[in-house]
Parts: sequence; structure tokens; C-alpha cells
Amino acid sequence: MTLDSLVDRRFASVSRAVLVCLLAACSDGSTDPPDVEQLPRDGLTYFPTSTSWRTADPDAVGMQASRLNALGESLANGGAPGVNSLIIIRHGYLVTERYFNGTEASASKTVQSVTKSITSLLAGIAIDKGFLAPDAHILTVLPEYDALANQDARKRDITLRHLLSMRSGINFYEYPTQDPRWSDSTPPRATG
Repeated sequence: MTLDSLVDRRFASVSRAVLVCLLAACSDGSTDPPDVEQLPRDGLTYFPTSTSWRTADPDAVGMQASRLNALGESLANGGAPGVNSLIIIRHGYLVTERYFNGTEASASKTVQSVTKSITSLLAGIAIDKGFLAPDAHILTVLPEYDALANQDARKRDITLRHLLSMRSGINFYEYPTQDPRWSDSTPPRATG
């Protein structure tokens, strides 16, 4: 037996154990109340056309309201410091929306790197369906950015794959920065 196959077997065993634990943690053995009518499972085709999602009782979409309430109370009592909201949509229905630590629905949120995950997911779907090519130059994919300042050959060579793997070679400084070399009144300039 090679080291690679031993590692693969151990990884598979650990993965199965983690999955079993996660499934056990998500269920308390009870089933949906028999008198709760289930709503249609049309979440794959539904998207809100107004400024709000349609809502449903958690039990009507196969979730347990008592467990969601317990989760919300745990978060409200500091069970996960830094978590300011809990929003759960199931099958196209908003089933839980709670805010903590003085946050409210209308407050702006800093999502920073979360956007990269969503963008990468959507780009991956588009690549899988043949709408995008990972080695396409980004200015071909997004021609409206061709007029950006400081264009040079290096920037023109950046591909979608470079951006998705965060390997474009462009330095970036977050503003405002904690770096004492920059004052809060003058945003730093990226190099590269």
C-alpha cells in the first residue's frame, strides 16, 4: 500500500465520519408535524420580483421552527461573536430573518471577500455551461473596463483564470489601511 492510497483511505474515512456527525447534528429524530401542509418546492425557478422575498413558516418548508428559534436565541446571546444577522431562505421562501448587535435590515454591510466566493461560483457555472472560457483575457470578457487608467501589457494579459485564483499580479491596498505609511486622507495607489 502506498502512502498516497493510505492518505486517501484515511481522508475518506474522516470525511464519512464528519458527514455522519453533521447529519446527526441537524436532526433530532422527529419529523414534520403531520398537520402542516408543505409548500411547493419551486425554489429553483423562483426569484423575487419585488424588494422582498415571499415568506413561509419554517415547518411548511421542512424545517423545524423550534430549532431555528433556538439558533437565533443562541446568536442573540453571543453564541457566535461577530455574527450580526441570520437569514435563511429555503425553497425560495424566507423562513428566518433576525438581526443582532444593533444591526438592522437597512444597515449597510461590509461583505468584502464574500463577493469573491459568489462571483467565482457564478463564473464556474458559466464556464461549465460554455459561456466563459477561463483563459479568456479579462478585457475581452469585460470590454467596458478597457479604458482604465494605467493600462499596460501586463494588465492586458490578465485572464479570467488569473482573477478567479487571485493571481493577477496586481498589488492591492485596502483603504482605509492599518499601514502607518498611509494617512487616512490620502488613499494609497496600487502598484503593478
